[in-house]
Amino acid sequence: IFIDVTGSDLRKVEIVLDTLVTMFGGYCDPQCVVEPIRVIRQDGDRVYPLLATRKECIDVKLLNNIIGIDESAGNISYLLTKMCLDSEVIDENNIEVTIPPTRADIIHPCDIYEDAAIAYGFNRIHRDVPPTNTV
Repeated sequence: IFIDVTGSDLRKVEIVLDTLVTMFGGYCDPQCVVEPIRVIRQDGDRVYPLLATRKECIDVKLLNNIIGIDESAGNISYLLTKMCLDSEVIDENNIEVTIPPTRADIIHPCDIYEDAAIAYGFNRIHRDVPPTNTV
C-alpha cells in the first residue's frame, strides 16, 4: 500500500501519515514493516514517515495532587500502560513516559495526567468542595 497525504499544514500532514502508517502496519506481511520514502523539497529532503517518539518526565506528587488521588509511581506507571503509554519509574517521584507516534493528542504533561485519571476511573476520585468560593 502506498499512502499519499497532502495538506496545507505540514505538521498535521505528518501526524496523519504517522497515524495511518502505524494503524496499517499491523496488517503488513511481514507485520509492522514500513518502507520509508524520501521527499525532495526546496528547503531540503526529508524521509517519511517520521514515526518519532518523545519522552516526558512526570512528577508523581504533582500528578496525584492535580487528579486528587494518592498512588505510587509504580501504580501510576501501570495506569499509563493501560492507556498505551510506555513508562518507566525513575524514582519514587518521577516517571519517564514515552509518547508514541499514535498519540498526537498528547501535547503537554496535563494530557498525561488526564490519561492517568481516565485509567484510574473518574468515579473512584473523591469529590471535594473547594475551600474558597470563586466568581
